[in-house]
Order: sequence, then C-alpha cells, then structure tokens
Amino acid sequence: MNRNYVVHFVSLFVATLVWGCGGDDSDDQTQTTVDAGDVDGNVQDVPDSSKPDGDDIDSTVSDADDPDTQDQDALDSNVPDANDSDVQNQDAPDDTTTDSGTAVVCPSCDELLTWDTTSFDNSTYGEISTANDWGDAYAHKMLDECPGWSIFEGHAGGIGDTLEIASCDDGLVLRWAYESFTSIQLSQGWTGTTNTQIVIGSSYQDFVQAYPDYDSTSTELTTYGYAFLKYDNGFATFEDSVLTALNVY
Repeated sequence: MNRNYVVHFVSLFVATLVWGCGGDDSDDQTQTTVDAGDVDGNVQDVPDSSKPDGDDIDSTVSDADDPDTQDQDALDSNVPDANDSDVQNQDAPDDTTTDSGTAVVCPSCDELLTWDTTSFDNSTYGEISTANDWGDAYAHKMLDECPGWSIFEGHAGGIGDTLEIASCDDGLVLRWAYESFTSIQLSQGWTGTTNTQIVIGSSYQDFVQAYPDYDSTSTELTTYGYAFLKYDNGFATFEDSVLTALNVY
C-alpha cells in the first residue's frame, strides 16, 4: 500500500476520534445560560427583603402587627368625637348679660312698650327687659356708647340712691336699684306706643278701656281732669283727661 495513502488515512481516523470525543465534553463549552441559582448571572433572584410578607416587620405593606404601622388612634385628636376631651362644648355659652361685657342695645324713642300690668318680668321696652337681668354696669355702658343718654336728675347710683339714665328729652327713663333693672318711666318725648295702642296723649277713657284692672285705691278722673291709676306693677298719670306719664316697675 502506498505510504502516503496510509498516512492520510491514519490522520483522518485520529481527527474523527478527536472530534467525536470533544462533542460530548461539556467542560469545553462556555455556558451562557444563567440559572435561577447563579448569583453571578444577569438574571438574579429578588432579595427576600424586597418581597414583603406578613411576618416581615420591614415590609412596605403595613399590617395590624407591624410596629411601623402608624397608630390610627393617634389621629383621633384631629377628628373630634363625643369622647374626646379636647372637643369644645357646642352648647350655647352661659348667659353673660349680667356683666359689663354684654353688647349694648341703644333704645330709641319710638320703641314698643309691652306692658303686663301684673308682672314686670313680662314687660319689655324694645329689647330692654328684667328678663335680661342686666346689672347697673350695663347702664354705664349705655351712657358711654349710646348717644343722647345722660344721668337723670342727679341719680347716679351708689349707697342710698338709684341709678337713673334718660333720653328722648327725659321722655324715656330707665332705673336701676341694688344693681338690678327695676323700672321704665315714659312721658312726653316718648313717641312709641304700647302693645294696646296707647300713647302719651291718649284719653283717659281709651286708657281705662285698654287697662281696666287698676287698683281700687286709685284716683279716678276728677272734675279737673286729673287722675292717678295704680296697678300691680305700675301707675299712670292724667292731666286734662289725657295720659301724661306711665311708670312700669
């Protein structure tokens, strides 16, 4: 057999053996596929710390047992409820009409007088009433803040004296005694009316018809046109058969 032919045949045989053995050698191949357990690969497992579960106290999803969860009860102070001691009492404030901080009402000369001849507490002049229980500090505020009001005939209050203030050319006089509002005096200068349509200048007959329950000790109309009618809480004076003054107390 030709020597060169033998050498060529042997070379092909060896190459075939080498190629066949190398095709099964997994160690000679470079792996490019990264499995789930390969931390050096391009696709890595998500760390447990970023996958919160119910037992992980660092979880970004808070639960009732998570100490990082904000206590919602702490927010109750911003949403008042009936048991919250910081909630302001919504009830109307206590009556402050007896102190000097009360807003002043300035009566005018044409206010309506509602006269209950049996009870001063049920009588009012405009918004002035004994029901307000205004002390004499209120009278001083009226003197300071209401135009046209002044001390009446020197009665400035104090021991042994009443506090009396007047307006409407002295046709409206309000009186205090022992720091309590006690009477209303009306005469010429008052241009209002009573709740029974009586005015200063009304006739004796009209007045008696409107207020017939005067006291038996009253002085009825005389031949000179004078009369003095007394009631449980007031009196009326007449001259020339017409009403000249009305006192309610």
